[in-house]
Amino acid sequence: MLIDVGDLKSARELLCTAQNALARDGMRNSLSEGQQERIGVLIEQIDILRPLGSNGKHGDRHTLWCGCDGIVQDDLWEIVNENMLTRAIHIHNSREDVMTRYGS
Repeated sequence: MLIDVGDLKSARELLCTAQNALARDGMRNSLSEGQQERIGVLIEQIDILRPLGSNGKHGDRHTLWCGCDGIVQDDLWEIVNENMLTRAIHIHNSREDVMTRYGS
């Protein structure tokens, strides 16, 4: 079964609700450990396709699969390049912090 791209948000909300309800109502034992794990893996995979920020909002974290209207491929490449640059700067700064703190 394939999930329609437009339904990623709804699918994630449904999986999170089910996961929380199972834990809250003490029904975790009704699912095998593998089944419980698969719910979490599905949520993680949806988060790759439609990422969320620490505030739980999708915002401008667009991907080719997020399902947002009006996203043009050129806009996505600009976003991807900007994100790659931000990550490269973060990695560089982190490396410099480690080198300063612990030497080479």
